[in-house]
Amino acid sequence: DSGGGPKGSHNVVVDEVSGYLYRVGGWNDNKNVRMYDLNANPAAPQYIGKFGEGYVHDGQVTTFASGPYAGKQIFFAARALGWGWGARLQIWDVTDKSAIALLGNGTWPGAVYSHNVWVDIGTMRAYVGDELFSYSSGAPTTIFEFNVSDLSSPSFLTSFTNGVGAISHNHICRNGRLYVANYASGMRVFDLSSRSEMGYFDTYPDGDGTKNWNGAWGTYVFPASGLVVVSDQNRGLFVLEDLGSSAPSHPPPPSPPTSPPPPSPPPSPPPPLPPPSPPPPSPPPPSPPPPSPPPPPSPP
Repeated sequence: DSGGGPKGSHNVVVDEVSGYLYRVGGWNDNKNVRMYDLNANPAAPQYIGKFGEGYVHDGQVTTFASGPYAGKQIFFAARALGWGWGARLQIWDVTDKSAIALLGNGTWPGAVYSHNVWVDIGTMRAYVGDELFSYSSGAPTTIFEFNVSDLSSPSFLTSFTNGVGAISHNHICRNGRLYVANYASGMRVFDLSSRSEMGYFDTYPDGDGTKNWNGAWGTYVFPASGLVVVSDQNRGLFVLEDLGSSAPSHPPPPSPPTSPPPPSPPPSPPPPLPPPSPPPPSPPPPSPPPPSPPPPPSPP
């Protein structure tokens, strides 16, 4: 990092459309989001600048394909803490890398540590996780929902919970569902239309939903296959399949190639035809008629 930024990071965020990478979560309270250009050579990202206000722990970046923000590259930031304001959701316009602009920000009741944000672009709802909210308040796992249809004025809508006493860490939206890495209670799945938990996979059954930092740390959903990966700090990597997702089921492995069938034997030649029978002999010619009797002598 030629910008003199922190050597460590919590995460990297990539906009695959624009080809830019953002390094977040380095321990620096001012302008700790570092930007890199991947377009020339993804194997050697080029540092191009930094931005931020307070400590940005994580985020999501997207290039809007349509609507009022078509063509805009927008960075949704989980500003964990900072001088004066504390935990917030921030929205940055990063389209022009030489003129990064803070568009809007918002917070939620009892905000402590803004850890993770993911936006459902179809509904323009942002879902924020506060890693220390449950730990400090004793509340169960809680997700905070914002309306971000106006990027300059994100508005807090509501919060929802599954009633499990564990700490929320990282989450991601796919196909109307929120997949949450929930530390000691494993990976939880919420139906966003009802804001209710619809399923889970407990990667850390020893935790029993306790408020500690063991268990599921991160999750990711591959949209094409429906596969869900969960990284658990104690038990390793889990690869799951959400059979109820609208994504197509994971295809079975291809069948091994088979040898072509042997060629069919040539058909047997037909048996030779029997020689033709000789024609029947012709009937003998008819016998000549008998001679006529001589005429009687004439009278004298």
